[in-house]
Amino acid sequence: MYPRTQEKINRLSVPERKAVLLFLEQFRLGFNYSREFIDYLFDIARRDNILMANVLRDEAITSLAENVKLPHGRKADLLRAVLRRIRYPSKPSPPSPLPEGEGGKKRIARALQKGNWIKRCPGTKKHICCNYYVIGNAIGCPFNCTYCYLHAYVNSAREITIYNNYDALFAELKEFLRQNAGVHLRIGTGEFSDSLALDKHTGLSKQLIELFAGQNDHLLELKTKSVAVDHLLNLDHRGQTVFAWSVNPERIVKTEELGTEALKNRIAAAKRCVAAGYSVAFHFDPIIFYAGWEREYQAVVDLIFASIPADKVAWISLGALRYPLALKDIIEEKFPHSRITLGELDAGPDKKLRYFEPIRIEIFSKMQNFIRAYAKEVYIYLCMESEMVWEGAGIRNGNDNEYAKYFKFRSSDGHYIMHV
Repeated sequence: MYPRTQEKINRLSVPERKAVLLFLEQFRLGFNYSREFIDYLFDIARRDNILMANVLRDEAITSLAENVKLPHGRKADLLRAVLRRIRYPSKPSPPSPLPEGEGGKKRIARALQKGNWIKRCPGTKKHICCNYYVIGNAIGCPFNCTYCYLHAYVNSAREITIYNNYDALFAELKEFLRQNAGVHLRIGTGEFSDSLALDKHTGLSKQLIELFAGQNDHLLELKTKSVAVDHLLNLDHRGQTVFAWSVNPERIVKTEELGTEALKNRIAAAKRCVAAGYSVAFHFDPIIFYAGWEREYQAVVDLIFASIPADKVAWISLGALRYPLALKDIIEEKFPHSRITLGELDAGPDKKLRYFEPIRIEIFSKMQNFIRAYAKEVYIYLCMESEMVWEGAGIRNGNDNEYAKYFKFRSSDGHYIMHV
């Protein structure tokens, strides 16, 4: 049993603890099942303000426990269905993929950006930040990823806001690039939306690529889960733009990244960008931890390097699943098919739910090994992780890496800079 699951049971009163332990024994729930089903029980008891023992007296649960003819695996599957029915009584259907465009399910609104367009990524408390800068050109996304923090923003459920006073954007951006001449920064548009999925509505990426091509200090990163690149392939980018894809195994794409392009299509789009002279990057973020994750994530790495020459991959980031506590109920209500909230997650110093530190270290260490088997020199970094996890996972990059100058790591409070 996972330590956190055991701790939750230990905190129960003696009668409650006995009821739960009897439940685990009756259904012969081992290591993997126990954490999932116990989480259901705690959620139901907390939601309905009832004792755990009362939850376990549900007739569907007791009758299933008494059925000695069912095979163990079948009984566990039926128990899951019962618990999910109790946990989600209305059982809404998974939302259909949201098409992009003004005729889709999300309305596109246009507005004036009244604040600063360019901001440094705020990072997260007591975790290391890579000193990334973001252009706030839109809020909202045509895709519907279960884990996206934008679900916590009320308006993002109904509309996408595109800020289109681009004269102000380019005036600010030109001055920003001038003031930071020689510093070497990465600047992107994919923080609050997808960089390319809405580009046919904005035309912004072409203008940005052309602007960045006129200087040599900074890189533009266009991060996406789409394949909308063909209208940008013939531009004279002069190597100052990197196209980047968020990637996950196809299993995760289908169940958690609703409305997005299939993994193979994303890699094919990256291949077209490389043929046009661009460098590309990949973000394994969020990495989802589940039985057999290693095999499926290694297959993603295999596919990338079977399609893209290693020297054309600018960087690869690794980030484990994390989300604010408030997002847990939103995910479970909007996406009852999703299982991402059922893992052993606990609140970190930044108040986000994360996998336990040893799990994250294992994930990042193995992922680095998968990548290094193909590319000894590609720049690898962790997104929003602690210094201890960086050290535990052994993330290292060569000093002569051509992209190292674009990464200046700092804590969110700015107290130190770490070079890797």
